[in-house]
Amino acid sequence: MDNQQLLDNVKAYIIDAINTSLSSRDEKINYLRNTFTYEYGHSLRDVALTRALSDYYSTLPPCINLAYTNLGIYHHAKKWGLLPENPTIEEEEKVLGHWWNLLAKHTVILFGEVA
Repeated sequence: MDNQQLLDNVKAYIIDAINTSLSSRDEKINYLRNTFTYEYGHSLRDVALTRALSDYYSTLPPCINLAYTNLGIYHHAKKWGLLPENPTIEEEEKVLGHWWNLLAKHTVILFGEVA
């Protein structure tokens, strides 16, 4: 999978995971941004947006339903070409170690796409 396809797949996953009755893409992204800012924006005084989002996601906020179990993360990582079908323990650990940051980086991109 090329980088653009990965970007598109992860962004679509994030949008689909946003837990709201709002239907438009932009409304969902703004809902996530506003909820994050309200609940966790205080951390932006100390760390960059990507780090703050990564930390926020690791708390399993109810506004977004992201995979958090090893099996759920492995499923998406394999689907997106980040893990081979039969990964080594080291490959699995690397994906687990970068999961929240991967989602945070792509969320920052989504935030930039919405005015």
